[in-house]
Amino acid sequence: MFQRLSRILALVMINVGAATAIILTLNLAAYIYTVTTTEPSTWQVDQSRLRMFQPNVDIRHGDQFERTNASGFRKAPWHNSHLPKTWRDGELKIAFFGGSAAYGASVGDGDTIPAHLEKILGSSVRVINFGQGSYSMHQEAYLLVDALIGGARPDLIIFYDGNNETNELIQNIRAGVEADFVNTDIGWTQIEAARQSGLAEGRRFWWIENWPLTRWLVPVASYPVPWILNKLSDRGIWTFPVLSDQYIESYADAAANRYFEAADFVEELAEQFEFQAIFVFQPITAFVTDSRCIVSAGSVAYYMRPAYMKGPQFFREFYPKVFERSVERQIKVHDLSDVFNDGVCDNEGYFTDSVHLTASGNKLVATHLADIVRSFVEGRDDLSSPN
Repeated sequence: MFQRLSRILALVMINVGAATAIILTLNLAAYIYTVTTTEPSTWQVDQSRLRMFQPNVDIRHGDQFERTNASGFRKAPWHNSHLPKTWRDGELKIAFFGGSAAYGASVGDGDTIPAHLEKILGSSVRVINFGQGSYSMHQEAYLLVDALIGGARPDLIIFYDGNNETNELIQNIRAGVEADFVNTDIGWTQIEAARQSGLAEGRRFWWIENWPLTRWLVPVASYPVPWILNKLSDRGIWTFPVLSDQYIESYADAAANRYFEAADFVEELAEQFEFQAIFVFQPITAFVTDSRCIVSAGSVAYYMRPAYMKGPQFFREFYPKVFERSVERQIKVHDLSDVFNDGVCDNEGYFTDSVHLTASGNKLVATHLADIVRSFVEGRDDLSSPN
């Protein structure tokens, strides 16, 4: 009986090993083909990896609606389409990239930051909302490539970021990895692959893709105990210890470096496609000194408790590192982290959680962004200067 079970177990292990070897071999063959293919072709973007907001959303917010088109994008209610086929002569075309705060979570189409920015700047300006939920800088760079491939030719691009740069921190905990990045959707390694493949020179664009089996197998095989603990945590059976201060500091440093790797990639695209990029770090409650600004603090139990409990500490480490890097890298990053301080919230709260704003909050941010854009248009702001 024992010998029979041993033979069955050995046979199962041989079959599993053979199947795994075949799949890994196919992955390796596809990788080698991608790397060694040098003949020019059109850029290719794996649309399934863009992970857009749900298309054709139609939700009422008071007297307005939150609506997305078939591609998952929003537009101001006075726009006929997300990307117009024609532009008015002399119209300044601005593309606005960011996460759900740029998208305008929980406000109507006319109360998003891009919509308010266009209203403030006037009729000679068109602001297009490319905001997508949970996107951070490296994902926005990928989405920008897709937009450029689709024919978008903005004069100015605003990247509104900061909060979602901690998403990878949360993903690390979910995967049980405390010492390294886990690439979420579009990571820096893929951005580097795009650069090496000659994207900026117009040659082949790599398929930015992580193979499903490999994505699952690597964390399980490399970190079996943390992976098991992660699953137990998902079920409320076990709780992760609070992350160490040293890890938070080192992670913030790595996240700042990653942000500028993506920003460098955007600058390469800007040179080729003749647009200017403005990088902005958004206000978040970690820097709010007046509790009256916060309508609702949100739940620290959302998604992964340990990471969110350490969120404010991460941001207080991360934001200064970004501004320090901006001087070193000669890429200007505008700081809006404190715009809700100094008595702004005397009569009204603006934050509906740690990052999302009310319609009035979005308008206030848009007012500050309009000043930045005007400085650029009037030539008073050298965007290559970090000062």
